[in-house]
Amino acid sequence: MDEMNPAPDALGRLIFEVLRTAAALDERGAELVAPLGLTPARWQVLSTLEFLESPETVSGLARRLSLTRQSVQRVVNDLEAAGLVEMRDNPSDRRARLATPTTSGRKLAQDADALRRPWTVELAQGLNDEQLRIAVECLAKLRNRLDGARQMPPEGFQPFRDKLGET
Repeated sequence: MDEMNPAPDALGRLIFEVLRTAAALDERGAELVAPLGLTPARWQVLSTLEFLESPETVSGLARRLSLTRQSVQRVVNDLEAAGLVEMRDNPSDRRARLATPTTSGRKLAQDADALRRPWTVELAQGLNDEQLRIAVECLAKLRNRLDGARQMPPEGFQPFRDKLGET
């Protein structure tokens, strides 16, 4: 541990807890919405579309959710096949269609939210608004840094394929 800067060790512990918490949220979320026929991924995409005030492209959804476009495309395709999402023409870009929930999709997202609300009330027991605000602020800062770091490779980075000829 660096006596002058304990933040790396504290951040390491936070990252570990975030990963464990994310896994637990994913598992419990899956249990929560399974009776509705949703997976966590479908719930996340459908609820995001329901929350937005206007249709969104798959790329736009992926950016909002910090996921790959391909993974979001697969989920949107599944939701469309199930009649929960419809794809509309995009006047701004003919190649990037817009996803929007159908009436059935909106109803399902609202049903999932009705299950989520008492669950989050229970989870919030013992936490106050200030603690939650600080946690959100800290995680948002970290996510923004990670998103920025994703755009620039680290100094000295060489893609693996460039090293294939080296022994």
